[in-house]
Amino acid sequence: MKRMLLAPLLVGCAPQDAEVSGNWFSWLAASSSATVAEEGIEDIRNKSTIFECKRGWDADEETWEEGYIGPTQDDDPTDERFVGGDCDPDDSECTAVEADLQAECDEIDSLEYYTFLQDDGYYGLSGSFEPWRTEAMLNGEGDLQLTVHHRLGNGQDFRFAFAIKPNFAPVVCTTDEAGNAVIEYVDGASWLDEWSEDEEGYDIYYLNAGGAQQNPANADDYWFLPTDWNAGAATAKFAAEEFLNDPGFYQDVNSYLSDLGEPNYDRYEPDESLLEPAYEAFPVQSDTWAEEIWGVAGAKVGEEPAFSHKVELNDWRPIDTSDAGFDGWMELHPSWVRVKSGARFEKGESISGDYQIFLVGFESSSQLLVTGTFEIPKLREDPWAYSFLEDDKREENGTPFCGGASYPE
Repeated sequence: MKRMLLAPLLVGCAPQDAEVSGNWFSWLAASSSATVAEEGIEDIRNKSTIFECKRGWDADEETWEEGYIGPTQDDDPTDERFVGGDCDPDDSECTAVEADLQAECDEIDSLEYYTFLQDDGYYGLSGSFEPWRTEAMLNGEGDLQLTVHHRLGNGQDFRFAFAIKPNFAPVVCTTDEAGNAVIEYVDGASWLDEWSEDEEGYDIYYLNAGGAQQNPANADDYWFLPTDWNAGAATAKFAAEEFLNDPGFYQDVNSYLSDLGEPNYDRYEPDESLLEPAYEAFPVQSDTWAEEIWGVAGAKVGEEPAFSHKVELNDWRPIDTSDAGFDGWMELHPSWVRVKSGARFEKGESISGDYQIFLVGFESSSQLLVTGTFEIPKLREDPWAYSFLEDDKREENGTPFCGGASYPE
């Protein structure tokens, strides 16, 4: 009887808080992937698309360079699962198609933004999600968290998780003309509303945690986004490897105008018409960069691209003379979560939406992409949640934010 009860009990330990579907794509770096080193994926070489444009045949040693994973005499070099590679000069079958292998490597060598395929050999794997466990809840800070578990086989788990701030709207405490404390939106508007203006019935949350602007005057200097400007974050663990979300790219308009050969605008006497060439060219550039993932790295479902970028021009933000902020900057985002508009982020409510999240290895050069939809029929609160320390201390000391001024409508 005890043995008969064991299976139902184990099933009960795996919650299913959400219905999640979608696809995943991974590129595991041959030289730095812990999953590869630990043989976490059984028979990985025969299950993968092999990208190899880093190493090849060592003519002096008459053998393959250490770490080479491309086609050898034991393989058919015309097999579509090989992208790039090199040939043993004595392998006539391979040398007959060597020009084709080189052409693929030339394409990889021409990548501009997603250049990781230039740095190592990669095992490309993909599949559709069949979650065995999903956890969706509101944490102690009111953030929505969704975690999805998927079995990879060979006893290996793949999980990813995202968290978003439901009421994301950076604000600042300032004073009005009468000297009274007031709370205003940073840059005068709700960022979530501006981001979502063209999302057709969805609110979009960019997973921008960890984002930074590169100082145009000093390439070694970065300006990191403050915590209050972070709308969301994501993590993943693919067998033995941990990943963090790619926070996107922030392009200084003047730097871009210089690359275009256009005159810069003066932020002290701004002529916003000078920004138009950048506003027109940057979205086109972002599409070209996105094609590097679906067209070269192979992130497709059937023949359809499974990856795109979203661009924010920030043209709604008022131009000022301060270095701080996003006026005069454009944003490119590969990672986001969208929620159907009108959602109520409260216990017992239903939430649905979709996601695209691009992640990079925390301690490796591996890359990961997840895309799909989710539906949470009944949202629950985290029973082990901690309270938000800042709110607790403000209540304890009687020091409400901005003197208790009302938040903007």
